Amino acid sequence: MKMKKILLTSAVAVALLSGCNNDYDGQDIAGSKLIVSASIDQVNTRVSDDGIAWTVGDAIGVSDNLSNPNLNIKYVAGSVTGEFSSTTGIYILGNDEVEYTAYYPYTGNENISTGVLDFKIVDEAGKYVGHNAIDFMYAKATASRSNPNVAFKFKHQMSKVSLNIANGGAAETKTETSISYTLQGVIIDGTFDTATGEVKPGSTKGSVKVETTLGTTSSIILPPVVAESEAEPIQLVIEVGDKIYAGSLKPALDSSQEYQYTVDLSKTESGEKLQIDSPTIDGWTPNVEENIGVEEEVNYNPTLEIGDFLCKDGTTIDKDYELGELEQEIKNNIIAVVYYVGSIVDDIALQRDYSMCNKGLAVALNNANSELSSFATAKDGIVNNWLATQSYVGNYLGTMDGGTPVPTVQMIQGYNNTTVFYLSSKDEDLVDIGKTAWSKQSDNMIAALTQYREDNPISTIEITDWYLPSWKELDIIRENYDIVSASIIKAGGELQKNENYEQSMDWFYWSSLERNASNVWGSPLTSSTSNQFLGRNSKKGYFRFAVAF
Repeated sequence: MKMKKILLTSAVAVALLSGCNNDYDGQDIAGSKLIVSASIDQVNTRVSDDGIAWTVGDAIGVSDNLSNPNLNIKYVAGSVTGEFSSTTGIYILGNDEVEYTAYYPYTGNENISTGVLDFKIVDEAGKYVGHNAIDFMYAKATASRSNPNVAFKFKHQMSKVSLNIANGGAAETKTETSISYTLQGVIIDGTFDTATGEVKPGSTKGSVKVETTLGTTSSIILPPVVAESEAEPIQLVIEVGDKIYAGSLKPALDSSQEYQYTVDLSKTESGEKLQIDSPTIDGWTPNVEENIGVEEEVNYNPTLEIGDFLCKDGTTIDKDYELGELEQEIKNNIIAVVYYVGSIVDDIALQRDYSMCNKGLAVALNNANSELSSFATAKDGIVNNWLATQSYVGNYLGTMDGGTPVPTVQMIQGYNNTTVFYLSSKDEDLVDIGKTAWSKQSDNMIAALTQYREDNPISTIEITDWYLPSWKELDIIRENYDIVSASIIKAGGELQKNENYEQSMDWFYWSSLERNASNVWGSPLTSSTSNQFLGRNSKKGYFRFAVAF
């Protein structure tokens, strides 16, 4: 079995004690040469893929606890029955029983007194490094000069997740169909202490991708978690030809334990995250979990974050996922990028009309208008004048209070504001008596909104219809511009910002928050002091719509 070089916390080379007292081979003092045998969880043969058997050439490091210790002496398996030998060897002197420790896989360039190995389960390209490099094992045993046979019983220190992916309803299971699967949101680094056998998971989360064959079992070794309460759901993404499946699982990831899953791609009614409570079982003892039903849909992110992608059906894709790996049809399903995570308490109208849309807010990939546009012309004061005559349940838009805008400028209420504008523009009775707030002919926002809704229909109750964000929402986008913009570009869109904005300049983003009969608030997305009120006809900008989901 080929060994993979592991980076160490200490690069100090150890002096392997070829001339040390405990390795004495003289004629005057009779010493017993240590005879090493090893098994793995009571199994005396080892097959590298399943981690329960030895392969000829496997190497372990053996040390003792003497005052003049033998450190990291290399022993190599000479047969599949677990018999190990060393070119250096260890001799037992004296009459005391000696405790020995051993670890696997052997590496010869660490100082065993500080023998803490840094490891990663993926290489620089993000590919799984394989079991041989990270299947850390540890054992203790005793021997004496009168009984120099030390029999190590190794225990796996990592955790393992195994998957048997099949398609029970398809003929392709009878052929060797190449597939791949990715575990997302897993810890990919940590340390292994060769002196104590302790594995500590790191803090870096990432993805691990494995190539396999449909209908066969493959596995990934992962760092164990300290406590079951710290185990988080793992997102599973399976790619079979041009199809992508997604589901989630939650193994406890205890040390030495294997979690076996059977994934049937023909089952599409499930796909919910599994909550698994598993006992601790020494060794790669199978801990068979219930089958996972996965849906052919995209829901890749284990935790919703700003910058994630929102799809037409309400599912989301993690912002770190490589969209180039997705089929074009799924790319086309991405409609927006998340800029706010959490429920909205400011917008009473949103709570009334879409109570289920409490996960967050997302902004469209592109502007609604390709050319700059003015907002609209007020005919009879501000929209609040019209709203005051209605039995509408929602928040009023910002108005003047002694020349100062009311606090609604700091409220997330774009859905409410847009709904009020839309209803007022369609009030036929008020058109006849000249009391409408807006002239339908000049209401560019409503025209742009209507067209955008027709071109980009929302077909699920899990997402609101498109609306114009409030100024506060634009400011949240500004605060997270780098993350949001990067994801929008990744999805094929664009989010401009006006780096050299001045009051007299001619483009920005309109918000749905009015200030008075002549002005609406807008933002160039560049400055925290950009809460400008802008003349509806004297200034022009872009309409960038959003949704709640």
